[in-house]
Amino acid sequence: MPNLRPQELLIILVIVLILFGGSKLPDLARNLGRAQKEFRDGMDDGKKSDTPAPVDDASVLKAEREALTAEREALKAEREALKADKDVDS
Repeated sequence: MPNLRPQELLIILVIVLILFGGSKLPDLARNLGRAQKEFRDGMDDGKKSDTPAPVDDASVLKAEREALTAEREALKAEREALKADKDVDS
């Protein structure tokens, strides 16, 4: 960030005061502080979520078993449909 001299800071402050008025400046400062806090909290959450969650092996095995069972049932139904089509053609 460039170094701002006191005269430049004073000019910026006067322009902001003219644009927003004196009554809006506390609200602007408050909102800026809240936004900064939310940004920091988001950065902290990002650091926390980088570590993977522990995996429950039993639930993974159960899900794999259910997927294999569903796949087997689908193959069985497909085989029966093919067999039925073959019987119709004969």
